[in-house]
Amino acid sequence: MSNQEVRNKLLEAVIKLISQKPADKISIREIAKEAGTNSAAINYHFGNKENLIVQANKHYWMKLCQIYKNILEEDQLTVEKAEEYSKKIMDYYFESIGVLRTEQNSLMNFGMDEDTKDRINLQFNAIKHIIKSLKPEVSDVDLMVKAIRYFSSLAHPVLWSEMYEKLVPQDVMLDDLITIYIKDLIENI
Repeated sequence: MSNQEVRNKLLEAVIKLISQKPADKISIREIAKEAGTNSAAINYHFGNKENLIVQANKHYWMKLCQIYKNILEEDQLTVEKAEEYSKKIMDYYFESIGVLRTEQNSLMNFGMDEDTKDRINLQFNAIKHIIKSLKPEVSDVDLMVKAIRYFSSLAHPVLWSEMYEKLVPQDVMLDDLITIYIKDLIENI
């Protein structure tokens, strides 16, 4: 396995494990086992667990931002394309709930750094592009309100995902719920 492959496996392992428990409760051995490597690889590639966790968070957001960049590259989004991108975003959030929660806690405790501001700005611009494509007549003020609502609507269901079993009838699959949710979200822009 190449060095880059090992690095990526370690980053993905942390993202997966953070979705199961807080980062400070994850051991180096657990990360190495999940990545299919040894503990020494963490120190070799990242110096220590804390740096690996920081890099895993950056890796996560970089991959998510690529979806938002793809949205901005679209000239004119259709309803179907907006649904497809929104589903990709929600699916990505659901795959790594822990990173989203980690950032939420970090923002509450430490505020927002410049990288986070840039990323959120990218996300809002992409969401505004979706809205403007579907509702070109929307005013600037309404656009901002709708973008905030849309952005929140994509992220917040992930934060209550543990309650899915209690909120949704057992015969409804999460994927079906997300699809219906997104269709409703887009219809009500």
